[in-house]
Amino acid sequence: MAEDLPPPPYTRHDASQTASGSSERSAPPASYASSSSALHTPSGTRSYSTREDTFDCRAKWNDNGTVEIPLEFQEKLPDLRSGITANVKEYALEKQGDRSRCDGVGIPRLNIVIFFLGSKADLIPLLLIALELIKSHSHRVRIATQEIHRDTIRLYSTRLHGLRAPDGAQLEDNLEFYDVLARPEFSLKDWSEDPSQMEITLRSFYRSTYLPDENSGIPFAADHIISTPEVLAHVHLAELYGIPLHIISTRSVSPTISTPHYLSRVENSSAGDNLTNYLSHAIVEDLIWQDLGKTINKNFRQVPLGLEYLDGYTGPSNLDRLKIPVTYLWDEGIIKRPEDWKEHIDITGFVLDEGVTYQPDDELLRFLQGEQKTIYVSLNLTSADKEMKEHIVGALAGGLKKLGYRAIWNIKGLTSSTGDLPSDVYLLEDQEALSWLLSENRINALVYDGDLHVAVSALKYSIPMIALCHQGKEDLWPKKVYELHASPRPILIDQLSIEVLSVALDEAMSTESRLIAKHLADTARSDDGVIRAVKSVHKHLPLLAMRCDIAPDQAAIWYHPKSRLLLSAVVAGTLLNEGKMTFEELSLNRPKEYAVAQADSDPMIGGVHAFYTALSKSPQSVKYLFDLNPPSRIVDIPAQQNTAHVMRRSATAQVQMGPAPITDFKSGMKEARREMSEGVKDGVKGFVNGPLEPLKRGNVVGGVFGLVGGTIGLVTNPLAGAIRSLDAGTRGLSSEINATHRGPPEARISVGASSPADVLRKPRENTSIYQAQMVSEESKRWILEAYKKAKTPENYKDRKARENVRLKGEDVPSYSKVVDGGVVIQFKKHQLEITQHESERKKTEVDVVGEGMRTVRMDDPPLLEARDSESGGSNSKWWKGKGKGKGKEKS
Repeated sequence: MAEDLPPPPYTRHDASQTASGSSERSAPPASYASSSSALHTPSGTRSYSTREDTFDCRAKWNDNGTVEIPLEFQEKLPDLRSGITANVKEYALEKQGDRSRCDGVGIPRLNIVIFFLGSKADLIPLLLIALELIKSHSHRVRIATQEIHRDTIRLYSTRLHGLRAPDGAQLEDNLEFYDVLARPEFSLKDWSEDPSQMEITLRSFYRSTYLPDENSGIPFAADHIISTPEVLAHVHLAELYGIPLHIISTRSVSPTISTPHYLSRVENSSAGDNLTNYLSHAIVEDLIWQDLGKTINKNFRQVPLGLEYLDGYTGPSNLDRLKIPVTYLWDEGIIKRPEDWKEHIDITGFVLDEGVTYQPDDELLRFLQGEQKTIYVSLNLTSADKEMKEHIVGALAGGLKKLGYRAIWNIKGLTSSTGDLPSDVYLLEDQEALSWLLSENRINALVYDGDLHVAVSALKYSIPMIALCHQGKEDLWPKKVYELHASPRPILIDQLSIEVLSVALDEAMSTESRLIAKHLADTARSDDGVIRAVKSVHKHLPLLAMRCDIAPDQAAIWYHPKSRLLLSAVVAGTLLNEGKMTFEELSLNRPKEYAVAQADSDPMIGGVHAFYTALSKSPQSVKYLFDLNPPSRIVDIPAQQNTAHVMRRSATAQVQMGPAPITDFKSGMKEARREMSEGVKDGVKGFVNGPLEPLKRGNVVGGVFGLVGGTIGLVTNPLAGAIRSLDAGTRGLSSEINATHRGPPEARISVGASSPADVLRKPRENTSIYQAQMVSEESKRWILEAYKKAKTPENYKDRKARENVRLKGEDVPSYSKVVDGGVVIQFKKHQLEITQHESERKKTEVDVVGEGMRTVRMDDPPLLEARDSESGGSNSKWWKGKGKGKGKEKS
């Protein structure tokens, strides 16, 4: 019986144990030993295969960018009877009583960067969400995407014209565009064939997080990343900066037994549907990592980001393993929420654009005259051969002629060699025309190839749909719409004929199908998808680690280790101007850490990849998960904060950034000196404190033992430091030798900062200085009084206790005690309004001109420094700083 089999002994796998900049890998822990080494075929191939005692899998890319998966099990396995995903304990969320603040001005204004690659149709929902983020909460949003979308973003930004934030600030310039140097047509398959494309684009995404706006020159430093799942830069940059990451998608990428990965096309499988669906997510992610992991490691993570090497265990399926929050933009009436999706996943409904800007030309209007029924055909035949194109075009033309319909064709890949077209067919290339045709009730039915946005547009206006698909490649949306009886069964292209198309059109336009389609349209229109998506983004923010301790309505971009204070730009700038601290004493605030380089082999906690690895090696080790009621597990995100890249070591210590990236002999020797110094310090500290602490409590025996232990530590700690120092020096020398193989320095990114994450420091410093210029003498006094109160022992202990409780994942109040004497900061009429935080939140406007200061518009670019060059600074090596003490954090 499965219940008689206890779970096997699982271990945590740390990528740093298998690589530290070296191409040589050590063996993984025995309990994690898997087929991963056998799964990877030589670099350059476009397939992924494994042959184990359990099953054979030879996944490969199709020409259309999907992944073909044949799955053959060597022995009969039961199907998964229920979901096996772990529950999620999220980090630093405001407790339920404070969640209502997500609906109002309580969310701090953030600099949000949205990563996107894809078509205009996929971009529109993100643009609508970006506009709502700006209009409802005054966020500054930068969309980093292909150049082809520049004009679209500019057009949508005009919808902000004349709008102001609740405090009077203009919003028109809060939507920005950033070019990531990517080709207009994007697919992961293209990257797998030419990884050099990906390298350029990923580094452009990196620059988009810190370079100033190209038009205004206003500094920008990202506080939050929103991304689509295909942009592979997201989790690595979130790890680098320690800032929250949120995924928004219209396609299923979260592992579940209910639906397969959206890129997967299961050719055949001897497993049950649930198991096949679940495994498809791991297989697709492994194929992507096999093709692109080497480039991500060498040319993005290690240089320029200085992050740890990821291997076959820590590289794939990061979004699932780290439980990154995900928001899906579809209606649960069509695709129900899978029962095995946990707390970090939301479904918010369709995001529909009600504004139609398309203007038809006279030729199209003449074609649409008369009462003849019109069928709209939307297909992508770019990957089809000539014979297939002729077959599809012939069947479509014949079927429409037999029924007496005219047609508007929007078919990619259609050429003159395909053959002559009938006179009652109108060719249309503009994708925006469909929205106009639907809104004007100009078409009667639609034939498409499963594209989500085409389906949603037709569904919105209850237009009958017919889907065409390849054998074994039915898309999720046509399948779900068919199961709801709102459309005919999807037609296999190989079976497409005049007769089959005629029957399908009759069924699609039947009274029953139209009534069901109308019901689904009413449901889709009732979705408030944009507003719900914005609430979802805010709901998952680690706000307890993002609010300023002095002004809680402001985002904390700095951390003052000595006082344990989180500080906003304007508060920090004011305190600096008053001589209370210096920029060198401030660390960049890192509200959320990601243990990307660690993987748990527990098949539930470790996610779908851990399950796949365990199953491929030994089905017996996961047999208990096939029970009707598998055990429950919890992924503890707060616990990961202590094991991730940054650790706050003590009450008075600076943020410990961990070892700096060793990239040459000089950086290796610098790290060696640090390791040696730390070893000596630890030895002396232990020798003094070992007997001292027990003797303070009157424990003489404990003091004696403490003296013995301290004496031993006085020898062993420096020795350990010496060993670590030797290792760092050796790695530095090795890196210097290998540097010649990485190309000249000018071929690499130059960030002009002391560490890759420190690129955020200069724009945050500029912002702090700029905003502090707006503060009146009275307002300065309020900030100074709040700061003085915050430094009292009572408030210091309160913040320390709150931080410890937060790291345990327990509920804590949204604000610390200092807020009672703190301030609320708002920008109003281009002036900075600072008021005491009273019970009634009474606000008093500050006239900065009356204080003898010149009036500064908050939407004017700061006149502090010229904009950094696209390379990020000088042509010196990227890892070298700008001089001693500049842009560096104290260790």
